[in-house]
Amino acid sequence: MILSGVERLDYLGEQGAARRLYEALRKVILEGKHVTRDLGGSAGTHAYAEALIKALFREGSVVCPMTPPFSRPASYSISNRRREFPSPSYRRT
Repeated sequence: MILSGVERLDYLGEQGAARRLYEALRKVILEGKHVTRDLGGSAGTHAYAEALIKALFREGSVVCPMTPPFSRPASYSISNRRREFPSPSYRRT
C-alpha cells in the first residue's frame, strides 16, 4: 500500500517526495529489523510504521518541505492531466 502512495505522489508531480518515501521504504526493508510477516519478518505493522517514519526523518531526509497541502490552482482538475499513467521518475536514477 505504501508503494501505491509513492506512485500517487509521482503521478501528482511530487517526484521529490516520492523518491524520499521510496528510499525510506527500501532502507527499512533492506535493513530487515522491522519487516512485517508478509515480507518474511516478524515485526508488526506498528513497528514497521515506526521504522518507516524514523527513516523518513533521519538527518537530511525530511519527507517534504512545509508547503500548503493544496497548492494547485482552483481551476486544476484531474481532467487537465494526461490520461496514461506516467512511468515512475523516482526509479530513473
